[in-house]
Amino acid sequence: MTTLEGVAVPPGAVDVPPPGRRLRMPKGLGALPISVWILLFFILPFGLVVWYSFGYKPGLYGTHANDVLSLDRYGQAASPAFLSIFVRTLKIAVTGTVLCLIIAFPMAYWMAVKLVPKWRGVVLALVLIPYWTNFLVRTIGWQISLSPEGFVSKILQWAHLTEGSLHVLYTSGAVQLGVVYNYLPLMILPLYVALERLDPKLLEASRDLGGTAWSTFWHVTVPLALPGVTAGMMLVFVPLMGDYITPTVLGGASGSMVGQMVAAQFQSAQNWALGSAMAVLLMLAIFGTTAVVGVALKIVGVVANAATSLKLPSKETA
Repeated sequence: MTTLEGVAVPPGAVDVPPPGRRLRMPKGLGALPISVWILLFFILPFGLVVWYSFGYKPGLYGTHANDVLSLDRYGQAASPAFLSIFVRTLKIAVTGTVLCLIIAFPMAYWMAVKLVPKWRGVVLALVLIPYWTNFLVRTIGWQISLSPEGFVSKILQWAHLTEGSLHVLYTSGAVQLGVVYNYLPLMILPLYVALERLDPKLLEASRDLGGTAWSTFWHVTVPLALPGVTAGMMLVFVPLMGDYITPTVLGGASGSMVGQMVAAQFQSAQNWALGSAMAVLLMLAIFGTTAVVGVALKIVGVVANAATSLKLPSKETA
């Protein structure tokens, strides 16, 4: 008999679950929070922008109207001026992403593999603290530094590396420098996480099997760090394509990017339909470029694995 609070209960009166049986959460319920987040903060806003892109500017003081739907705004958005600035934006974004990867990989490798573990937190904080500073404040700091009267110009003149004042500000070079500085931590962090999980025994095994430092790096370190490389490139390239603060502060007319054109349509021109069409074209370009790079990285991985398997020595029969 089962007793409940001192009262005898006949068998079968209480439904006791069999031992070992647990309440299980329905499948897919764990993905509900991220699904709601994506729906509220990506799908719905992007759908609203797409809806606005089919409309038009109703008048001088109106922002948008959708009583008549058309694709005319896309024709206006794909103007030669927009395409030329888009090509410049893509060039700056690709170059900035590659430069961030070149700078971040050795730094992340040193932090994760070579640095003493007790100092890793300090160095990681030194990487993150500047990134936590306001984005606009950091960019204005570079504007002051790169000005003809800034300390960079004075140091170069003192070292006789330039004959006059430095005239880098309000050029594409200043924008390139600014975006690399602003987005470099987004490349360092995923690379550091991927390289920190690298098992030192794999490196030792490669050396014991006769692998050189370069072959160990190429065939062991790089494949294991490839997820961090992919994540870092995504984290840098996607926001860089839509950045408008850095080119506005450092670029001027010669360093303008697509993000400035989109922001100008919403803020200055008050033409939300045309701005939405530009934003949709920008998003499609980002998706397309990301897909192409993803396929290229996958092909490179397959080729590298095939080349590695071809170099493996075959077992000798006794």
